[in-house]
Amino acid sequence: MKGQGKYILLIPLLLFSCFSPYLGRRSPRSLYSGYRERYPANSYLLGVGTAPLSYGPSVARRRAKEACFREIAEEIRVRVESSITDSFGLGMKQKLRIINRSTVDLLLEGIRIVEATPLPGQGIYLVVAVLPRREAIARLSQRMKWQDDELRRLMRRAREEGEVLKRWDTLSKCEEVLLREKALYREMEALAAPLRIATPPPEISLSEIERKMDKILNSLKIVKLGGKGTEEEPLKVKALYGSLPLPDVPLHWSLTSGRGEIFGDPLTDEQGLGSAVIKGLVGSGSEEARVEVDLRGLTRNDLSSAWGGKAFPQITFPLMPSRFTLTGAVQSLLQSLSSSGLYGIDIFVADFSPQDEQIAQDLTATLKGYLAQDLLFQLVDSPSGFPYVLRGKVENSASGMRIRASLTRRERVITTTTLFVKNGL
Repeated sequence: MKGQGKYILLIPLLLFSCFSPYLGRRSPRSLYSGYRERYPANSYLLGVGTAPLSYGPSVARRRAKEACFREIAEEIRVRVESSITDSFGLGMKQKLRIINRSTVDLLLEGIRIVEATPLPGQGIYLVVAVLPRREAIARLSQRMKWQDDELRRLMRRAREEGEVLKRWDTLSKCEEVLLREKALYREMEALAAPLRIATPPPEISLSEIERKMDKILNSLKIVKLGGKGTEEEPLKVKALYGSLPLPDVPLHWSLTSGRGEIFGDPLTDEQGLGSAVIKGLVGSGSEEARVEVDLRGLTRNDLSSAWGGKAFPQITFPLMPSRFTLTGAVQSLLQSLSSSGLYGIDIFVADFSPQDEQIAQDLTATLKGYLAQDLLFQLVDSPSGFPYVLRGKVENSASGMRIRASLTRRERVITTTTLFVKNGL
């Protein structure tokens, strides 16, 4: 009997010694299949991560765990991003990253590691983790309830807010909370589908918030009061809500072209007025200054102004540079030619008659270079055959240089232009 007891004890040892090499020879994918049978997809999200044992046991375990969590996180991220893109369009990539990060982080808190073991035969460390769908749904439902309460509070505050810009700010916060809530709802739907659990959608719709923001935008405008952009005559605008002046409206000033600096008021004053001064503007004479009402500047939310994609009110001012560049002068001459409706013509460039011969030569050479690159015109080296002839005259004075140019054919003037280059080239 004692001898039989020894044999009985030896049997498990023999079985384990035979089974251990078999475990070592199994691939991670076959292990994944085995765990998937134990943790079915309709009840769990499953992640399998591996790392080489050559890193050392502790490092290999940590890296395998990170890979395992990353696999589950990626499945959540892709599903949330796909569902929200379907709902809100492709113009929200940055906002989707923010929504996804918060949703994924929330769900990763519920992950459980079910296996963490070295496989010497494979030379890897294996970590397997699962995220139970029911626990994930409960976690999302709790967060969604909190956000729903926050959304109701903000909507109530927006209704009671007297100042229109503060109302816009509050609605923008509502928009952010609702987008986050919709992300949670979409993930809850995906997790609950295999379990056949109904998930209630958010009570407040995005279109309701959009209508309120649209109403504000349609009543908001800026009007041009004039100015040249100088210290003596700055550019001036006025912000109105309906017919009433609107203070503290964020303004964004910019130059559409040319080189220079623009110094503008970031907010309108108590009378709804804003102004800007431009210094050192260099260009060809076609420059503009633009001012836009930038309501994005009211909020610091990660998701502010996701709504709508409509352009905010803006106006432009034509500008006169304080100094033309030689290139700018040539570009203006070309614009003058193009505006005459001429194209595909032969042009002979006559030498511009100079008071300063070197400036005239430089201007003529620059002009020829530009015309040679322009597909609308073809240069010829002789005025014979009655081509169009571009003639010019350069006049210097103490205040600057004046360029007069005319395009003629058979001595008949087709177009003329005059440029004044202040303070030299």
